[in-house]
Amino acid sequence: MKTAHMIWARAGWILFVVLCVGCASIVSPGEEKRGRALFEATDTYRKLIRWGQYEQAAQYLRGKDEEIARPDLERMQQYRVVGYHQADQIASAEGTEVRAIVMIEYYEIDSGVTKTLRDEQYWWYEETEKRWFLGTPMPVFGRR
Repeated sequence: MKTAHMIWARAGWILFVVLCVGCASIVSPGEEKRGRALFEATDTYRKLIRWGQYEQAAQYLRGKDEEIARPDLERMQQYRVVGYHQADQIASAEGTEVRAIVMIEYYEIDSGVTKTLRDEQYWWYEETEKRWFLGTPMPVFGRR
């Protein structure tokens, strides 16, 4: 038979673990805003790519340390995206840089043959402007 002391000790331990897990998931208001801004930026970018609005999507391009080559928008218009799925996302400890793996299904208008492209994206947060930028080139469709 368990004593009341043992029951309370076990209950106290369980409460301690629950509180520790709960505290680990608490984020500051700044982190929450940055996270919301990341979701909005990546979701808008996804929609722009998905619906072929490549020029507007290119407005998210900005290299953190170096210039990024502008996409060949005329060539991109030869392709239509039929699927855009984020496979993975890893954030830095500070929450200001994110690496994402995106799988893009597309086809060339003339051939109609569907292909899949793995797009490795680097997103970074610009503190002064309070917004996220894509620090890697846009997808290059039709590349072998």
